[in-house]
Amino acid sequence: MDTSSLNVELEPEYVRCEVKGKITQLSLPEEILCEKSVVQRSQTTGSLMITCPKANITKIEAQRMRMATKKEE
Repeated sequence: MDTSSLNVELEPEYVRCEVKGKITQLSLPEEILCEKSVVQRSQTTGSLMITCPKANITKIEAQRMRMATKKEE
């Protein structure tokens, strides 16, 4: 499938993907930061990965996210 036939729209409360004219919309349990979200497609497998940080996170969640990024480095 060609990447040009794929359209992803990110909104604070939902994610909408259009593939070959068919729409799939996912409702999100919490608001996201659209500006900091990343949409990636693998060149080898073609899988789509959407990474969306939460808009309102608690201090505990923020600390867990920092710890996770430190482990990845």
